[in-house]
Amino acid sequence: RVRLRAVCRPWRTRATLQPPPRRPLPWLALPGGTVLDFANKNTHRLRIPDDDGGPCYSAGDNMFFLHHNDGRCSVVNGFSGAATPLPELAALLQSHMVNPCDEKKSDKFDRKSYDNMKIKKVVMSSVASLPNHHRVVAVLASNCSKSRVFISTCRPAGEINSCVVMRERSTILDIAFFQGKMYANVHMFQELVAVDLGD
Repeated sequence: RVRLRAVCRPWRTRATLQPPPRRPLPWLALPGGTVLDFANKNTHRLRIPDDDGGPCYSAGDNMFFLHHNDGRCSVVNGFSGAATPLPELAALLQSHMVNPCDEKKSDKFDRKSYDNMKIKKVVMSSVASLPNHHRVVAVLASNCSKSRVFISTCRPAGEINSCVVMRERSTILDIAFFQGKMYANVHMFQELVAVDLGD
């Protein structure tokens, strides 16, 4: 729908006559923290802290996952700038030798970096998965032969988060949240694995 309008004037006119999509169009992230909302033709400035230069991952909606250079992890609301620290998830990632995906620092001939897992994707539930519960964040980490998904609650600062690690699998291609469950697309046999977050 976005690219159709760019072809020519008649195509742009026809595109406006189409019924609106059921789901909102994704936003396009531009350099410097600006995002473009295609549906409403607006731009927004996101407030993502860049205090230590650690990598930042989009976690869906307006949430971002920060993996700080000192190993800390947090989720940040892109509009308000409010950050929620995730110390339990950070410790879990560190204990499983998970590092941010930084191509500049990786050396394919270094055996240690070959074994370490890199963060490939981060997703966050759009709403609390169960009544009276908090949102959940999932981190997909992989190396060339195996993958793991780390799942954590996102409770306010000072409260203890619950964390779990899915058992190691052959390469996981993608993860997503849908209707209170997390789904993982596993490369081998193109298997779709569902994780019930109520467990």
